[in-house]
Amino acid sequence: MAEQFVQYMTYAFYVTMPTAGVMLNCYVFSKLMRIARRSGSRFETTSGLPLSAMSVSDSICLLATLSQFLFHLTAKNMKDSSIHQGNGTSSTSHLSFICKVDLYLMHSTSAFSVWCWLLLSILRYIAVFHPLKYRTIWRQPRHALKVLAVVCAASEVWILKFVIYDSEGNSCVEDPAVGFGKVKIAHMFDIIIFYAIPSGLRLLFDSIVLFRCYSCNGLGDSPPIYDRRLAISAASMERNTQSFELRSLPTSFSKSA
Repeated sequence: MAEQFVQYMTYAFYVTMPTAGVMLNCYVFSKLMRIARRSGSRFETTSGLPLSAMSVSDSICLLATLSQFLFHLTAKNMKDSSIHQGNGTSSTSHLSFICKVDLYLMHSTSAFSVWCWLLLSILRYIAVFHPLKYRTIWRQPRHALKVLAVVCAASEVWILKFVIYDSEGNSCVEDPAVGFGKVKIAHMFDIIIFYAIPSGLRLLFDSIVLFRCYSCNGLGDSPPIYDRRLAISAASMERNTQSFELRSLPTSFSKSA
């Protein structure tokens, strides 16, 4: 009884979490599209475009995860029915195709999402340390996302070659005929290029921005609020202050003077 309860809870987790994640991503994407309709330039030059790409890629990854879970539940029944009908080889090839596509979507979209997160960190860094340059980037984020999408899609093609369906274990595994060495190299390349490097760079950029915005030196070097608001020099500010003091003097005092 306890094992069945744990099994049902596991099934519920694998179904509800991806579903909730997709719904939240759709909500975020709808809000970002509203901003894009109101101001296309604002959407292009801010973090709206990378966030939209992350929402789409994360939704695809979650749907692929849900599909992988449902695939494992139904694959055994499909295999058994195919064997009874005498076409077990054809069924195994179809299941291998599903494994390849499913895992390819999971890896490529998750890698693209991680690099989009790094792009957001870079945009924050440019906005803090190079605000004038940040206002002139225009189409650069869109071009960067296109390049990242192509690179991630091309770099994960090895999954289509390495992954097959294991009928004995009823799971998607690497093809033993490929060789353990090649599989290990592919996994190490995947981890370093698409997870370790972007995560480390993101931590570096965000730490620099956080230190700059909240350090005592950063706050001490920032100009006064009225200087930033009026966008005038200190000398002109002093002249405006003196003229304001003269205008605020009592009328009788001004006439007697």
